[in-house]
Amino acid sequence: EHIRQSCADTDAELVKRAERIEEQIIRVRTLITNLNTDNKLTFGMGKWKWDEIPLAAVVREVLCDMINRDSKEQYEFDIMIDEEAEEYVVTGDRELIKRMIENLISNSVRHNPKGCCIAIHFQKDKRLTIADNGCGVTKQQLKSFRQPLFLDQLGEHGLGIRLVRRIVKLHHWRIRFSQNGSSGLCCQITMRGWRGLRS
Repeated sequence: EHIRQSCADTDAELVKRAERIEEQIIRVRTLITNLNTDNKLTFGMGKWKWDEIPLAAVVREVLCDMINRDSKEQYEFDIMIDEEAEEYVVTGDRELIKRMIENLISNSVRHNPKGCCIAIHFQKDKRLTIADNGCGVTKQQLKSFRQPLFLDQLGEHGLGIRLVRRIVKLHHWRIRFSQNGSSGLCCQITMRGWRGLRS
């Protein structure tokens, strides 16, 4: 019985170790992708494909991919898509838009290791809001989010947020970061180039 228990403990530890290694691999892969994309946007080297993107579908696709890849129980996701917004498309590069949404969600996960609720709201007034009720941000951090993009001081939230801002700028949209009530971080992106799928 003791030997069986020891084997079970060993197997459980091996599973945890494998999960930690997989997490590190995903983080490194994401960092490399972010760096490459950031350099392309900074120096105008990217070849972007401009299409009409059904944003509601892209939001669901990104979230499903992230949950399937890393389904940690301490995170709760709340998607709210206005009925009118279901029928809208936005002009842009699909891969960049996916990267933007994924980076914002990943930022909430990374900075709230004990868990939080992450709300994604796609509104009929041309806004995409991603907010969490986690540990929040300081006024200094919010100030750093508004720093000119050419500065190399990435701050605590780092490359992911800077890349989000570059993608927003490329699409000629507007972005606003704020505290989400008494705790958490809220990001609102106001988009242009919308039209109804049936128009």
